[in-house]
Amino acid sequence: MARRHTGGPEKHRFTVDIIVLGTKPTNKYNTFCVCKACDDVLGREETLKNTITNKKNIVRNHLKDCKHFLAKLGSKEAVSVYCNKTDDEAEQASQTSKKH
Repeated sequence: MARRHTGGPEKHRFTVDIIVLGTKPTNKYNTFCVCKACDDVLGREETLKNTITNKKNIVRNHLKDCKHFLAKLGSKEAVSVYCNKTDDEAEQASQTSKKH
C-alpha cells in the first residue's frame, strides 16, 4: 500500500517521471509539474513554459505523447506498456524489484 505524504493525496506511480513544482498563484487547487525527460533535453527554462497538472491521467497522457520520454525508453511499445500498466501490475513490479 502506498504511503501518504504530508499535505496531499497519495503519490501516483508516475511521480518518479516528473518534477513537482507546487501550485500557481492563479490556481491554488492544482499542483503543477514538468516531465523529467523534457527537462533533461530542453532545460528547465524551456520546460517551465509547458507545465502540466500533476494528476495521474494527465501525466500519463503527456508521457504517452512525449518524444523525449519515447527516446528515453527506446520504443513506442515500451512507452505503451509502461503507461498502460494497471496500478496492481505497477505495484507488483515495484515489490519484485525491491526484493532483488
